[in-house]
Amino acid sequence: MSAAVTEEFWEFSLEFYGREGISDLCLRLQDEGGFDVDYVLLAFWMGLSGRGRLSDAELEAGLKATTPWNEGVVKVLRQVRRTLKHAPGAAPAEAATNFRKEILAQELEGERIEHMILVRTLGEKQAESGLPAERRLSDADHNFRRYAAVSAAFRTAAPGLSETALDDILTALLARAMPEAGAAAASRA
Repeated sequence: MSAAVTEEFWEFSLEFYGREGISDLCLRLQDEGGFDVDYVLLAFWMGLSGRGRLSDAELEAGLKATTPWNEGVVKVLRQVRRTLKHAPGAAPAEAATNFRKEILAQELEGERIEHMILVRTLGEKQAESGLPAERRLSDADHNFRRYAAVSAAFRTAAPGLSETALDDILTALLARAMPEAGAAAASRA
């Protein structure tokens, strides 16, 4: 995909993740279920932007391409940042806080690079304009559910989420994805 499409995905991810309640839901998926938040964002971006549904083959190719980067870079930076949250040892609190902010910036850059890998792997998918909100929500729902199924072999060990908890999180994400479409559309997706 072109640099413009990569940037569109990144801008969507920052905006979507910044919506009320989205980050908490995504972090729950990440911490309790071992999900890669970049794929949660991808699932919603593809669906909501009108780019449609992801196939299992596309998801598998993306996971094969991004997992080494995510495991070797993004997760390592995240662990360092989380460790610094409680300034280990004799580290001065202010210095540790500043260092933690620098690590956060590097972690975000690592995720932006993962976005680049993802869109390069998936190839160009044109957005179809004029799709009804219900269809876009349905596509986002499909993409998330396929990612959840395909990624099971790629996810690192985590305590896990029950199917009910996963459905509740997805329903909440869908309701926040297109508030203008209303909760009724999200519940039918």
